[in-house]
Order: sequence, then structure tokens, then C-alpha cells
Amino acid sequence: MNDDWRLTEAQVSTARKIHADLENWGFADRAFDFLKRQQFESEAVCLLMVVAVDALYSTNLRYSPGRREEIARYIFQIRGRLLEPAEVTPNLVDDIAQQGSTTANISFASKFCHFFVSANYPIYDSFVCAALKAIIHPQERRRMGIQIERYSDFYRICDWMTTLKGHACSSISVRQLDQCLWLMGQYLEFLKPRSKAINSQNEVWVLFKKHPPERFHKLLPDHLRNDSTG
Repeated sequence: MNDDWRLTEAQVSTARKIHADLENWGFADRAFDFLKRQQFESEAVCLLMVVAVDALYSTNLRYSPGRREEIARYIFQIRGRLLEPAEVTPNLVDDIAQQGSTTANISFASKFCHFFVSANYPIYDSFVCAALKAIIHPQERRRMGIQIERYSDFYRICDWMTTLKGHACSSISVRQLDQCLWLMGQYLEFLKPRSKAINSQNEVWVLFKKHPPERFHKLLPDHLRNDSTG
């Protein structure tokens, strides 16, 4: 395993502190916790879960009429599988992602599973993927046969990163990994000239603008930090 894959205590700690300042994201997390306690008890509850993830995390189901409702009914049908999962497996994400459409929505499915099934499902997100691509050299990805766009490979990478021996930090959870990579990806996008991927009203963007850059450079691995400050 390449040493560049290791996350340091400084990176994880920095991400944790930044995330703690994002009040709206914490508000959303508490809403998800409330919905999770309803335990998929009806199709209506499942629909609220689907709508909440789609709206708060912009997974774009709303652009396909009837898709939210279709997925909610499917989730209610498989609720036994979700309440007592034998193990965390990328197959569940793929099954939900492909339900009712020929176009898989891995982003929605991974977020739904993370918040409502098990926090050990890593969240597939464009910013997380951007961070992974920045950390893992393309030649290394080719050597290992990894395509980050596939959830099974994405899951495998995240599993490696949480269990990788030699972390400077003693341990890292999937949740901490997600927060660190998500904020790293957002910050890398923020550093690009005239970036339009992050809305100027986005809570993270506002935080990046409000504080000195030194606070956020700690998110980056050494080779990326040198590039951003050089």
C-alpha cells in the first residue's frame, strides 16, 4: 500500500474542527437521526427519507418525475434487509442506485445507506472522488485496476484507507474519512481560479472565505499543500 494514502492526525483533526463549525450540516444530521428512528415503518416515512437526502444533499432525483416515490416504495419493500443487514456490502448501494432507472444514482444510494442503514457505508460524492483522485496517482489506480466511478472500487478504497496500518492517527472511522475527504475535495475546488462548482452562498465556501487559508491547508497531504502554497 502506498504511504501517500495515509491520513495524518492533523488532517483528521482539522476536518473535525471545520465540520463542527458547519451548523447547518449538523442540523441536517440531527434530522436524519430522527428519521432513522422511524425504522422504515411506512412508505410515507420512506418517502420522507428519500426526499430529505435528495434535497439536503442535492442528488438530483427530483429531476426524474416519480423517481423519488418509486425508490421510496422499493426501500419499504426491502426494509427487513435494511433493518438487519448481515454485513456492510456495496451490493446494497448498487441495488438502490439502479432501482427504477437505467441510470444509477450512486450518490443518492450511498448517502441513504450511510445515514439510514449504517455509517460504515462510505458516501460517494463528487468532492470525495476529487480528493481521492488527487491523493491516488492515476498510474497507481491503473496498476490496481481501480475505477473510482464504480461504487465497489470506491468502497474498497475507503475500506483500505480506514484499515491501513501506519496511519499517523491511531484510528479513523468511515465518518471521519468522509468528512476529511469531502472537505479536502471542496477546498481543492475552492483553490481553483474562478471556480463555479461551489455556490458562493454555500456554508463551506463562506467558511473558507472567512478564515485565513492556513487553517485549511492542513487538510491537504504534503504534495498538494506545497502546490497550493508555492
